[in-house]
Amino acid sequence: MASYKGELCPVCHKAFADGDQIVVCPECGTPHHRDCYFQLGHCANAERHGEDFAWQPEKKAPAAAPGIEGGAAPGQEGDGFSRPCPHCHAANPPGALFCISCGKPLESQQQQYAAGPGFGPMAANQQNIKYGGVDPEDTIDGIRVEDMAEFIGPSSGYYLYQFKNMDMRGRKLSFSWSGFFITPLYMLFRKVWPVALLSILLNITLNIPGIIFFLTPESQINTLLTGPFAVAYTVTSLLMMAVQIFFGLFANAIYRRSVVKKIKRIQAMGLDRTETLRLYHKKGGVCRWAVLTVGLLLMISSLVGTLLTAAGF
Repeated sequence: MASYKGELCPVCHKAFADGDQIVVCPECGTPHHRDCYFQLGHCANAERHGEDFAWQPEKKAPAAAPGIEGGAAPGQEGDGFSRPCPHCHAANPPGALFCISCGKPLESQQQQYAAGPGFGPMAANQQNIKYGGVDPEDTIDGIRVEDMAEFIGPSSGYYLYQFKNMDMRGRKLSFSWSGFFITPLYMLFRKVWPVALLSILLNITLNIPGIIFFLTPESQINTLLTGPFAVAYTVTSLLMMAVQIFFGLFANAIYRRSVVKKIKRIQAMGLDRTETLRLYHKKGGVCRWAVLTVGLLLMISSLVGTLLTAAGF
């Protein structure tokens, strides 16, 4: 077995020592600390695969990694790592989109949107917006990021960033304010039809005590709140909050599962690229008319309820 003692791990930039557990990329031969490799999720030189790139020993062993305490300050040139992470300040390769240390994007969303459309660096920023800083050739759940972006449509960069973060952290939790506050409308907007229907039924069912309370004449409210109704009202209110918290924590994971399932179903048809993209855009994207329709119905029902109450019904 080859000895890598004294060589640098491309992730943490520390020299390999005797006894270190090392993972070697089967494609280009780049060695990594075992923990570093699995933290990153792929070879640090994956961007160079396909270019006949083969790792060569350099026998460099500086006292500390660039951008880390004891070494070069973030942003200084050193071993090709010259791009500082705005979050953890570790140095990164010039072309990196995600930080190789903390996994967060190397460019804020504000910077990306401020760049606007254009060519060269501006075009690259637009690409980051569409793919969320994830390599379009990368895969999530066995599907190319480029295909996912085409299917998701609006805000694809946000979702791809969230999906990739789930994989890097090894968990499905990814809080969504839309999922927390407006679950039915959010699921309708993103075409997750079964979950949208389920959340609507849950909302109607759990709101029944509240509707009864709202429609009860003021003279009978005290009587209503001293019987079993008070328990039902409290229980359904707590359940409603629990449902909101659940969807707030798992809405992105639920949406991801829906996206993956639909894309794989389309890909299984074996269509050409043009027809596949057409189906991506038809089955994916967003559904504004459904949100407007439900929102209008809610407004009408609320207005009718107010009028009935005012009329004494």
